[in-house]
Amino acid sequence: MGAGLVREVRLIRSKLQTRKNAVLKAGSESVGAHLRTFLTFVRDTPILSSIVRGLPKYQYDELALTQQLQRGSLALPDDEPLRAGMCLQVLENNADDSGLEKFAITNFTGAGSRIDDMIHAFISAYIVPLYDYLDEQLAERETWISPADIAYEVQSIVDNTVASTWQSTVERLQSAYQLLFTSSSGPEYAAIGNLLRDALLEAATEVFSEEQVPPSEEQPKGADAKSKVRHAL
Repeated sequence: MGAGLVREVRLIRSKLQTRKNAVLKAGSESVGAHLRTFLTFVRDTPILSSIVRGLPKYQYDELALTQQLQRGSLALPDDEPLRAGMCLQVLENNADDSGLEKFAITNFTGAGSRIDDMIHAFISAYIVPLYDYLDEQLAERETWISPADIAYEVQSIVDNTVASTWQSTVERLQSAYQLLFTSSSGPEYAAIGNLLRDALLEAATEVFSEEQVPPSEEQPKGADAKSKVRHAL
């Protein structure tokens, strides 16, 4: 596997763990801000966003959930993806400061008499299963070999001179690289193919000149990147 992508996934795992720990260690005055930072990181990081978009949809019903919690049940499903989806939805629906405190006081009074204890019990109950699932998925990706590995390795050896000289080509390659993390349908993969085709054509146009073509051969057509690169080589 490309060493670059391995480092990137490990960095994301480390950042996710740091944000989770910050939530669990925070007091009632700052826990909401730390929770929102954690959720934003999950939503805004392409590889994590692609994982959560693939989770089964959990229909959040606060009244039904409250009834289960007050009977002493967290109501967490055995199915790991569904459990992670539920935890994410519960946290997102109660991430603002007032909603977080209200939900904790209503449903976690058994955790102790202090508001901090109730909030900590609530957050722990839902953020830990979500984190465990996301970290497990990231760990699996450390062993995958994908086209993104190749893209990352190519990108890592392209120096700043090339990046500035062939800016349009590099931008297309970077866009394709980002889409590799989040695409899940035929049209999205087709868009990646189109970006790479355009990048190849841009690069071919940069390296090709008509003088490279022998007199006995026909000049390549405008979009014939393969022939242009062959003559340049």
